[in-house]
Amino acid sequence: MEFIMSLIKSLRARLPASTCFLDKEELQPLCSLVNSTTKNISEDLLDAETSTVKSIVSSNENTRMNLDQFLKWFWKYKAAFPTIYLLLSEGLTIGDSTATCEASFSSVVRILTPHSRCMAHERIGA
Repeated sequence: MEFIMSLIKSLRARLPASTCFLDKEELQPLCSLVNSTTKNISEDLLDAETSTVKSIVSSNENTRMNLDQFLKWFWKYKAAFPTIYLLLSEGLTIGDSTATCEASFSSVVRILTPHSRCMAHERIGA
């Protein structure tokens, strides 16, 4: 659960309006996830790219963009900053919502009526 919460914070670090925008500490869970599944991210390259992208974004008054606007704007820089682009694109594949989990618990209420709550697990499954 702790890793999931840190991953959600890591996803927030992709937003230009966030106070932790491209913060290396906040991006670490996303980096470790990307490292384990696809490519190896260089720490030095990540440092260089994050500081440069931060300065470009802040100098162009792009800090008010949402993620969709930022990705459209960043597209022209993807070859210059491949590590940041990888983190942005990989981060899009992760759902940062609890809606699926909540929907599952809501469905259980329809199955377990007050009468069936007192039944054994085997009986409900039958």
